[in-house]
Amino acid sequence: MRTVRHRLPQTMALAIAPLILASCADLIEFRSDIARLRADLHANTQILSQLSARVDELERRQAATESASQQTQHELSQAIEVLLKRALIADNRKAIRESGRSQSMEGEKPEKEVQQRPEATQRAAPLGRKSSQGEKHLSLGMTQEEVRRMLGEPLSIEEAGSYIFWQYSPRSNQQYVVFERANGQVSGWRGL
Repeated sequence: MRTVRHRLPQTMALAIAPLILASCADLIEFRSDIARLRADLHANTQILSQLSARVDELERRQAATESASQQTQHELSQAIEVLLKRALIADNRKAIRESGRSQSMEGEKPEKEVQQRPEATQRAAPLGRKSSQGEKHLSLGMTQEEVRRMLGEPLSIEEAGSYIFWQYSPRSNQQYVVFERANGQVSGWRGL
């Protein structure tokens, strides 16, 4: 019995040894897997950091581009408004000169008197009131409803900057009324 007792620990050790060796091999394999996973994680973290930096740079570029685009749009809008005002002033001056010539030819008012009035009254005075024949004409400051009653519905309505254009001619820019968007009142017209 004594020999069996002395041999039992050796037998158990021999039986457990393969299991321990297998466990050690698995442990070594797990350690190498963990080392590979850590290396992959580190590489992925670096890649994500680089991608994040690229996204930040793209967002900065986009913001700069949008800002430049908005600035350009604002400048273009202002330029369009200036050109529209100049065109309206030129059209109204031409109309005033033509009406001044026709009035002086008819003997109603001398041309000298027409030229001495301020530009706004030159445009507004002969227009918007009933003339000697009873016709009603456009005048500065008229509302959209007043123009609609006088001329009817426009063929088209276009918005440009601070102005609204009511087109009354099928051909572009032949006959139109210009309203200021802010107050909805007539600020000029052409061909009417």
